[in-house]
Amino acid sequence: MVERAKQIYDESKKNKKYDAVWCVFDADPKPDNPNQLKNFNAAVVKAKKYGFKVAYSNQAFLNIGYYFILMTIKVAQ
Repeated sequence: MVERAKQIYDESKKNKKYDAVWCVFDADPKPDNPNQLKNFNAAVVKAKKYGFKVAYSNQAFLNIGYYFILMTIKVAQ
């Protein structure tokens, strides 16, 4: 994904199409992929090396957000 983002960015530089490039990753654990953490870390390092912004999911954060949504719904009823 990072290499494809770099390719698109390089092709668009002459038109100055983008102010920033973001690479957004799903960081949820994948037990069936023992290389996931290594690959994830390498992709983040590479994206930052290219000057790209990085964002990734955080399973705990998403769960707490879901909890607050459910609590809001319950209170609203």
